[in-house]
Amino acid sequence: IATGRHASRVSGAPEVFGTLVITPHLPTLLAENPELSLDLLLLPRFANLANREADIGVTLDAPETGRYVVSRLTPVRYYLYGTAAYFRGRPAIQGREDLARHTFVGYVEDWMLSSGLNFLDELGVVPERRFCCTGMLAQYEAAIAGVGLVMMPPYAAADRRLKPVLADTLYAERCFWLVAPADLFKLRRVRAVWDFLRGIADREPGLFMR
Repeated sequence: IATGRHASRVSGAPEVFGTLVITPHLPTLLAENPELSLDLLLLPRFANLANREADIGVTLDAPETGRYVVSRLTPVRYYLYGTAAYFRGRPAIQGREDLARHTFVGYVEDWMLSSGLNFLDELGVVPERRFCCTGMLAQYEAAIAGVGLVMMPPYAAADRRLKPVLADTLYAERCFWLVAPADLFKLRRVRAVWDFLRGIADREPGLFMR
């Protein structure tokens, strides 16, 4: 599980969440825990905690069986975004009914990490998926290139190149969960990372909801 006596392994974190939310905050965690090292596994799937692939998982689906400590980390909203270049020359979006005339970037449905990522179907139209892939990073780049509209949380669009569409009414709400095997949760290194993740969510709710 761990690379050393004081190491902790976190997995199941979505790639962009791990890159843009966890990683920038690492200096604080490591400064407060000088004997701790951290392995962040950004896998194309959620880690199998039953097989001890990780100490802690960040997931959209809380386990229903097994000996785990489970905590609601934060609600997260996925908003619709597009670039100014995409909207140039295309119909304006004033309501959900206008979405039928637009193209979208989304997930490959047969390869979703979680059924909770299937939020395009909540838009009220049958989306024209122009480009689908298995990860949010590629979706982001496709949207920036003007391929189509994309749904993602605020932390993934923080550089402001993507503009929100009907943000007050057009979103899909989900929840991130923290999960750890019950026996590992007792370990000081695991609790340090657990509390660190909770602290990010508590201090910076704007990362997850506008």
